[in-house]
Amino acid sequence: MPHTMIYNLELHIIEIKYQGIITFNEIIETFSEAIQIVQDVNCFLTLGDYRNANVNLSTIEIHQLPKVISDILIQSGIAPHKLKRAFVVAKNLNDFHFFETVTFNNG
Repeated sequence: MPHTMIYNLELHIIEIKYQGIITFNEIIETFSEAIQIVQDVNCFLTLGDYRNANVNLSTIEIHQLPKVISDILIQSGIAPHKLKRAFVVAKNLNDFHFFETVTFNNG
């Protein structure tokens, strides 16, 4: 899978760096992996670095992603609003604006 994930003890944040082509299923699998770390270290802050990634998601997948992520959190016993996520993206990744809007609208 084209990512690396570490828990930064100094900053108390989970850092995920993506590279290469990223699909919907890979994002879900990576997020599920991150949830395990969230629970293990009791850290609710994540930073996703997508600058070296080519995110290959359809508009429908982008629209579904916040709900799928919310469902994974709920199934893991974590209130979705408790997890704070930040993203670093390349300037040409306009789809993240849509993802941000959908996420905001879904609460």
